[in-house]
Amino acid sequence: MGPWAHTLPNQPYPEPGLEWRREAVRWFDHWLKGSDTGIMDEPRFAVYVREWHPPGVIEKAPGRWTRTWRSSAFQGRCCAYQRTRHWPIGSCASATSRPMEASLRLRPPVSTGPRGNLQKNRSLWCPDRFTNWSSIFTSWIFPKGHRIRLAVSNALWPMIWPTPHAMTPTLSVDGAEASHVVLPVMPQPLSDRPVPDFLPPAKDPRLPGYGYLEIADDTVSGYAEIWRIVRSPLEFQTRAAASGAYGSVYPWATIKYWEHMEHKAQDDDPARACVTGESRYLIERENRTVAVEGELSFTSDLENFYYTYTRRALENGKLIKEKIWKEAVPRDFQ
Repeated sequence: MGPWAHTLPNQPYPEPGLEWRREAVRWFDHWLKGSDTGIMDEPRFAVYVREWHPPGVIEKAPGRWTRTWRSSAFQGRCCAYQRTRHWPIGSCASATSRPMEASLRLRPPVSTGPRGNLQKNRSLWCPDRFTNWSSIFTSWIFPKGHRIRLAVSNALWPMIWPTPHAMTPTLSVDGAEASHVVLPVMPQPLSDRPVPDFLPPAKDPRLPGYGYLEIADDTVSGYAEIWRIVRSPLEFQTRAAASGAYGSVYPWATIKYWEHMEHKAQDDDPARACVTGESRYLIERENRTVAVEGELSFTSDLENFYYTYTRRALENGKLIKEKIWKEAVPRDFQ
């Protein structure tokens, strides 16, 4: 598990990456060829333990690789929280720990809960800045003197569809029933743990006739990424626009792809959320152009989700086929 985003380990952002294809070949050689590659003698899990850095864009995440084992090999540590003047932050209820008396090496697991959409985020606090990181599966070192902030929200829109009814979460921060967090902590210093012998990423071969196109709205992932958020207090509405594109060149054709989406949510009526989207996939050859287009509308109310999708194929600008899907899906417990 590395520090990069939605990219391949040999094309990392941020760095460092690794040559994962070597590890895949070792695994396949063991199971498909019966070769003794030694991969089954190694711990099943490797993690890049990240260290604190100031907020902002970074090219390389500070930290180091280490081999580790299952969650049961980690000891828990209770972290008590206190009231702070930062309550709440935006739409989150929050609390901040006391300063760390010693550095804390953390590897939190995924948190789940039944039916509710409670989302947790933790922030690393130092006197003049914050660094946020989510409670999805990750690893981090909290330096001595820093604090851990816990923020609890009842929404993670647009990643998770809003619940149909407004919620007001309550946290107990005082007395015998005060809220607390149990953190899985690495019991050994990192210097005592084995280090994997990963190779740095190798350069991909450059084949004649193959390449990438730089086109407008292209993104690192090639998919739609949120680039604008507009909040309208008078309408109690928030809109998020996402777009993305990529292009590839092959000996037989040039392929281009565009995607645009808009998410809308209502604070005063969370049941009426919606997302609309458009996409276009274009294949260009010397005397022929084929386009595949899509239009999406996904809305909801208290009872149902409503899905409408249109797909059409065109050749040299002429419509060849079009199909429309419409469906109402009961919300059940969503």
